[in-house]
Formats: sequence, structure tokens, C-alpha cells
Amino acid sequence: MLAQAFEATGDFIYRFTERFEEALAANDRFVEDVLERVKQSKGKHIRPLLVALSAKLVGGTITNKVIDAAVLVEMLHTASLIHDDVVDLSCIRRGSPTLNAVYSNHTAVLSGDYILARCFAFGLENLTEAELIEIALAGQNLTTGEMLQIEQARNKKIMTEQLYWEIIEKKTATLFATSAFLGGVVSNANSLQLETLRMLGRTIGQAFQIKDDLFDYTNDPKTGKPFGLDLLEGKATLPIIRLSAASDSNKRLELDNLLAEAPKSNEARSRLINEAYYGGFVDDCAQKVRSLAETVKTSLQIFPSSSAKSAFLLLCDFLAEREF
Repeated sequence: MLAQAFEATGDFIYRFTERFEEALAANDRFVEDVLERVKQSKGKHIRPLLVALSAKLVGGTITNKVIDAAVLVEMLHTASLIHDDVVDLSCIRRGSPTLNAVYSNHTAVLSGDYILARCFAFGLENLTEAELIEIALAGQNLTTGEMLQIEQARNKKIMTEQLYWEIIEKKTATLFATSAFLGGVVSNANSLQLETLRMLGRTIGQAFQIKDDLFDYTNDPKTGKPFGLDLLEGKATLPIIRLSAASDSNKRLELDNLLAEAPKSNEARSRLINEAYYGGFVDDCAQKVRSLAETVKTSLQIFPSSSAKSAFLLLCDFLAEREF
């Protein structure tokens, strides 16, 4: 489904990849070697895809401005992943060793910093001030969301669902919203279209993050996410949050204690996962992802039929049913 969605953008992915690699160029040999590893680590490119599809959805074409907006979004996302791997002490991402595993935390942090610096230099050269501000605000929100999540993990208590939504809004949904919005901005969308694009991008981001969190409960190598990784890092996600909310005070205390033990205890992680899974909360959250995907489909009704609209519908189906 994802490949079919990309088909609607023509040669976008080839032009985007070439421009992204150009943007990550460096004069120093060691920096270039490190960045080469970054270029080889291919993700799903859903955020750049959102930029391109949004541009076409409002009647635009894949101009150089669209490509540059997509590159800017991906550069910010890439830098954030490198920093996340250091914070989370992750050694593997997308089936390959992380920069911090290959080199060191110092090299990885500085590489992420370099990409951020290139991101804003590239933006100043190729986008307007208003468009660059959108990226800066997305980066600010992303960082705030990650810091909120770290703070909650330190508390060693299961957070409220309201706080969970605030965290995923900031750390994930905002950049998806910005991606869709920028695709419209650089294609001269009207105010209603821009408002709709931002909202549907935000909803896609929420669905993406919840689905990603659900992989923590699935012991399947296809997902690319180690089983129980979030709990290993002391993070409670939506199924466990809803399990806690449905429990009495004694049970909530027991669940909080299990979460506190989870980073060091296989048994604690297994108990939390099993209780959330067999209590029906994983299925409940999967249904929430499908509901969010349907919300996006409804929002698309204001746009005329087109290959881009059909691709958006395919993207919604992918988000709801993806296994990686």
C-alpha cells in the first residue's frame, strides 16, 4: 500500500533522495563517512510523502520547492532519531547498528547537531522565513514531547491518557502536521485547505505513533522494534495506560510497581504486556488507530478526486494495518 501511495507522486522519491543526499554533504572526510551511514539508513519516508501528496492534493505539482520542503522535514526527523538513539541507549534501528553503537555517543550527538545546522542553513537558502519558522516550531515541540516522556519515565508511575496524548501530539503528530501543511503552503493552497491539511497530518501522526507503540506488545521481528522496548525504557504506552485507568486503586498501585521494575525485570515486563494484551487493551488501541484513519478519510472529502487523494486513502489503510 505504501509503495502504491508513492506511485501517485511520480519521480518524487528519486528527486527527493538525490536532494537529501546533496543537503547532507560535508567537506570533512570523517563527517562525510558518518553521514554516509545516515544516508544508507532508509526509512519509510512518510513525512516527505505527506509533503508531496499534500502539494498534489491541492492541485499543485512536484516543484523544486516541494522537494526542498520534504528534505527539510526529513532532515529534522533524521537528527531527532540520532539524538533519540543516544537518549534511549539504542544499538539497532531499522535492522542496522545506530551511529552511537558504531562510533560513540559523542559522535552521534555531534552528527545530529550537524544535521540540524544543515537543516536550517538549507531552509534559509531555499524556503521562506515563514516556512522555516514552521520547521523550527515543529522541532521545538518534538523536543518538548521527548522531554515530557523522559520526565514521566523518571516518575515510575503510569501516566494519564490525557498526558499521553499531549506527548504524542508534541513528539510525533506536530511534525506530521507540519509536513502536510508545508506541502500545501508551497503549492499556494487556500486557508481552508491549509487548515484541513494540518489537521489530517496531525491525525495521521497520532495514528502512526499509537501503532508504533503497539509493536511493543508484538514479538515479531518484522516490526523492526524489539519486544518490550518501551517498558525496558520505563515507558508506559496507551494499552497499559488504559489498563490502569480501568483498574481499582490497589491494582493501579500494583501496575505502577511493575512499571518501576520493568527496566530491570523480564517478569515485570511480561506481566504488564500480558495483562494489557489479554485484557483486550491492545485490540482496543488498534481499533483507535483504525478510527483515526477513518477520521482522515472523512477530512479528505473536501478535496476533489485525484490520484493524490486515492494515495492518501491508501496511506490511511497502511497506517491502520502496517506490520513494520
